Amino acid sequence: MPEVIAGEAFAAGLRTEFLKTYDKKYSGVESLDVAMERNIPSDKFQEKFFYFESAPYMKLWKRGTTMHEGKFKGVQWTVTNGEWAESLKWHYANRQDDQTRSLMKRAADLGKNAALLDEQNFFDILTGTAAWDRLEAIPLCPDGHALHYGSTRFGVATGNLIGGGTVASAALVRTDFYKAIAQWLLFQDTEGKPLLDRSVLDGGITIYVGAANVQVFGEAFQQRITSIGANTATSNAGVSNIVMDMGLNVKVIPTQYITTNDWYLFLNASDVKPVFSLKRDGVQDIVETFQNSDTCRRTGMESIRFWERRGYGLNMPYGTIMIDN
Repeated sequence: MPEVIAGEAFAAGLRTEFLKTYDKKYSGVESLDVAMERNIPSDKFQEKFFYFESAPYMKLWKRGTTMHEGKFKGVQWTVTNGEWAESLKWHYANRQDDQTRSLMKRAADLGKNAALLDEQNFFDILTGTAAWDRLEAIPLCPDGHALHYGSTRFGVATGNLIGGGTVASAALVRTDFYKAIAQWLLFQDTEGKPLLDRSVLDGGITIYVGAANVQVFGEAFQQRITSIGANTATSNAGVSNIVMDMGLNVKVIPTQYITTNDWYLFLNASDVKPVFSLKRDGVQDIVETFQNSDTCRRTGMESIRFWERRGYGLNMPYGTIMIDN
């Protein structure tokens, strides 16, 4: 089995100024708050979730006729908790001879990395890519479709997946942005009435994009003065950014987890977050030493182990739209 190789830490007189080389200083998980409901309490292997579809709307009641009777139905789906774990081991003599006294601190960083599990699984779900060492399968929404679905959904023929015009320029990106805004305004509830109030759009939009496209998205949404166009007599002139002029609050989050030109929009003020995680059992750990482990007493191998139980699911994703490039 693999073990921590600490041989380079044995040399006498080692300087320790750079022990923080791989220390984590990272707040990426907080950037998911607009898209993901995290740590919903769970107390069983599987959790069943339920919602009612839209209630009917008022209809004209003509005198002398019977009042109209409407109906609505309920929807149920299940999310299963999984087990997540990782461990490290090292020979006790290596720990004793570590002149930097940092082996245990670095091993304990495994617990810090556990906090990134929600982020890693979120982007696996977002991009539809199931990593072998995380999710066994990408979860589906209560309607049986993926997070983003390009056929009839929410009363719109192309659902919450829109074909894009590439990310070759800020102008093309803004064109697709307004397609998404228009799509949201067309969404309908299960009674065929407007699903989203305009105030939800006014609450702001968060966009997740690949790190390679950070410049063009910065120009599209954060550059106050933009070029009119290329190869024209007025190309050196500029106009104000229409997105900013309309008062639309847009936040762009670039990430290396997205490796394509696809991008994903989320409504900050949506009451329902499209993705959620269950917390069945928080992160726990144990350190095995001579004092508490027969294995260590037989082999001299110490270890640290972390584990937790979590689940991942999707709700109805009317708060997100994907631009498919």
